[in-house]
Amino acid sequence: MTDPAQYGLDVLSGKVVACEYVRLYAARHFDDLKRQRTDEFPYYFDEEAGIRSIKFFSILNHYKGKWAGQKFIPMPWQAFNLYQFFGWKRLDGRRKYKYSYIEVPKKNGKTTFVACKGLYHMLMDGESSPEVYIAAAKEAQARICFDTARFIGKRTPEIYKRLHIMKYVIEKPDDGGVMLALGSDSKKQDGLNVSHGVIDEYHTHPSDEMYDILKQGTGARDQPIIDIITTAGYEKNYPCYEFRRRCIKILQGVLKQENMLVVIYTLDEKDDWKDPKMWEKANPSWSIINQDDFKDEAEMAKNSLTEQPKFKTKRLCVWADAEQTWIGAEDWMKCAGEEMSYEQLKDIPCYGGLDLANVRDLNALVLVFPLPDNTRYIKCWFWIPYDKVRSKEDIVPYWEWKEEGYISVAGGNSIDQDELVKDLLSILEKYNLRSLAYDRWGSDRIVQGLQKGGIPDSKLDEYKQVTLEMSKPVRFIEAAIMEQKMNHAGNPVLRWMASNVVIYMDSSEGIKFDKRKSIDKIDGMVALAMAVGTEMSDEGPITGNVRFL
Repeated sequence: MTDPAQYGLDVLSGKVVACEYVRLYAARHFDDLKRQRTDEFPYYFDEEAGIRSIKFFSILNHYKGKWAGQKFIPMPWQAFNLYQFFGWKRLDGRRKYKYSYIEVPKKNGKTTFVACKGLYHMLMDGESSPEVYIAAAKEAQARICFDTARFIGKRTPEIYKRLHIMKYVIEKPDDGGVMLALGSDSKKQDGLNVSHGVIDEYHTHPSDEMYDILKQGTGARDQPIIDIITTAGYEKNYPCYEFRRRCIKILQGVLKQENMLVVIYTLDEKDDWKDPKMWEKANPSWSIINQDDFKDEAEMAKNSLTEQPKFKTKRLCVWADAEQTWIGAEDWMKCAGEEMSYEQLKDIPCYGGLDLANVRDLNALVLVFPLPDNTRYIKCWFWIPYDKVRSKEDIVPYWEWKEEGYISVAGGNSIDQDELVKDLLSILEKYNLRSLAYDRWGSDRIVQGLQKGGIPDSKLDEYKQVTLEMSKPVRFIEAAIMEQKMNHAGNPVLRWMASNVVIYMDSSEGIKFDKRKSIDKIDGMVALAMAVGTEMSDEGPITGNVRFL
């Protein structure tokens, strides 16, 4: 077996390319070796204990993919982590480390690693009646890690004969030990006697509910373990990001917490994420990662602003701002094709999006016409009250757009809803409307007016402006713009709104146009996304060469 400390030495020598945080992590181990068994550092390193954990991992069998049936040989970074975690001891022989924080991009084996660590704890860590709980924001997520432990245990005879492995629980018959998956939606959360707790994908946890349950459940244990594993995330207001900041201060020596082992694989601040030479720095299992897939995702990220945060966050562990700016002006204007006449459009089935902000602000109707050449023609109408135009709040040329016929200005300080209904009916009745998407909020009176005016319920699609509903249409629009398969005819109002768009991405990688964060009005773009969304949900789905991302 290769000396597990060699990985740390290679990091410090530069043979292994690593970010600042990994270098600090490696240096910490070797600095601690120099001061062990001193008054200021009452700990010692038990190399045999560290190596014992690595040897245990090496008897386990992989269960899926090309590795199925082969022995689990820890990667150098994994072996070095085990070596430290189980090797460092207090002077009374108990482990030094209680907590472990590992932040590493996806496909580097973190789930398999921590699942195997749970099996080691159940069988080899000297814990009587161990209770291992794998916790995630939802139980279904936690079960991914639990099932990894379950299948590895079934495939490894030395494990299978000592554990009772069932679908929802792993039991240790000789002393009543258990391993279970938990989520905030699990029925059992209280009364736990935790010896090893795992917080899986911490960046997705909106609160510390599960972390607190596990931490509080360790009180009766002599040397419990709390493992936190995660990729980077999008939600910096979630607890993981603050916890990470504290971990960085521990690595830097700003804060002292001897019972916390921290390693964070990411890029350094000035690294160019597009540079292939940097990718290995953030991915310690680079040699076994599918590099063709990695490169394909990188290319997609280079060409798509909505894919960039996902690639940087999940593949390079760079924490992304949840808000991202969108299409550039040059790309947008490449889709400013010739305007199509009413005669050309009247018989083409179309789909509408109606965004009704409120009667004192801008309202938008957008129709999308799928054309035979697999492109989309976009036609827009906008309404705004007179007082809003007079105010300098938006600082945009509304009067000019009114004179050019791009926008309708209603009298007074609000839009007359009855007049707006008349306008909408006169437009919609002229075209071959298949479906009209609308947001229920604030639209009851308008929708009722449309129904009374003859628009059947079957053509009215209540559409929620949430990431679950908006992700696919927003990605479709971006792809269509980038491939020049959408013609907005250079509408200046829509162009202005497109320039204001900010993309919001949630922790599940769902996206939408964010009205709160956008620079200015985006109502027309929201209406466009709703129109595309209702086309997607129609019996005749969108087809053509535009990719779904």
